[in-house]
Amino acid sequence: MDIDDLGKTIAACMDDGVSRLAAISRMLSVFFGGYVNECANEQSYAFLLSDACEDCHDQLHDMESRTVEHRRSSKPDSAVYNRPTDEAEKSLHDDCIERISPIYIGFSGGDDMFFVGPWDEAVEFGRHIRRELRAYCSGMLTISAGYFLSREKYPIGRAVEHAEERLEMAKAYSDDGITKNAAWLFGKTRAWESTDTSPGMTELIDLGIEFEELLETGELSQSSLHAFLELGTETDSETIDPNDAAVGVQKEWKVKYILSRNVDEEIMSELEEKIPKALLWITVPISWASLQRGELAMTTLTSEQAQKVNNTGDRIGEMFVEQGVSTSQLRKVYGEIKQAENEFKFEDSPEQAKRTLLLLKPHLAYAAARKENMSVVNKKISNLIDPVIKNNSSEEMELFFRLMEAIVAYHAYYDNKKGDS
Repeated sequence: MDIDDLGKTIAACMDDGVSRLAAISRMLSVFFGGYVNECANEQSYAFLLSDACEDCHDQLHDMESRTVEHRRSSKPDSAVYNRPTDEAEKSLHDDCIERISPIYIGFSGGDDMFFVGPWDEAVEFGRHIRRELRAYCSGMLTISAGYFLSREKYPIGRAVEHAEERLEMAKAYSDDGITKNAAWLFGKTRAWESTDTSPGMTELIDLGIEFEELLETGELSQSSLHAFLELGTETDSETIDPNDAAVGVQKEWKVKYILSRNVDEEIMSELEEKIPKALLWITVPISWASLQRGELAMTTLTSEQAQKVNNTGDRIGEMFVEQGVSTSQLRKVYGEIKQAENEFKFEDSPEQAKRTLLLLKPHLAYAAARKENMSVVNKKISNLIDPVIKNNSSEEMELFFRLMEAIVAYHAYYDNKKGDS
């Protein structure tokens, strides 16, 4: 996470004299040098020791819990930690519990910070830091964030690099009259706050939490989420403006149709307004709910594979921008690739995913015949598809999907840079 446009803020304060500049420096030092650690400690869980008193045992028993794997031989392989409520915190005995924070602060100082934790705790902690910073400086400063999700054994140095890349994408955000003050999560970059026409990252995460709760109670099915994902992919691949009134009405009734077949009237009334405007970024709430339910497998790449995906995605994404490939042109191609990915991941149908990718090739050739700038897209992506179809390897297919995600992300990055220059 990194504060936006701090240089401009400091330059503006210079007009008010050195004392004003010193006050800003002290304020940031207190917040990033000390307060964020207190925020992390506030998120702590408590592990009940074997000789804990009965009162502490009773208080922790029904509270939110999380299983923690220990890496120390002196500890059990895993243990259940409970998160005390504010009220219970006051009455728990220190000699009855062991505390552990799910958030580890890698560094914090100046105007930025890096932290590690369980993916859901890390996202919530980032939202908490943003709220606290906003209150701390009365909204004068904003902060952007980039999240990188990996398995627990992924090299931390690589994770830092990937998180920084995603942070740069968040800081390059510009849409709906908003610049920066954004977050990158689950392949999407959005401003934290919503506008009248589109949801912000905060609202998308809240929708994911709502999906998670409805899945847990059985009031919403996983098949409904798959249907919304397909509709979102269709919206994302369209070359027309998805905010167009006619398109909006069409998407709205499709959402209502899906909801009417799968949920009761009360749930439908809650979701029928939220989902249509979130379709372009529906992967964020669906990924949240699916990961929480353990129904979305996270890709594990070696450090060499991750580096290759990053470098190749960077190179091809920049090349597409140089050749004049527009965002809408690339979105249309990526929409079909996302359909194949959904078939591979959610429907567990790699053969159908291969057929979808194979059928993409004539579409690419046709697009290249119509538009000269699409020739490079046809050549590059067709060459990437060929080994995926030829080899019966799930790992190769995963690599292809991750590479396409990187290409689209870097295309957006270099396209924004080109527009700013």
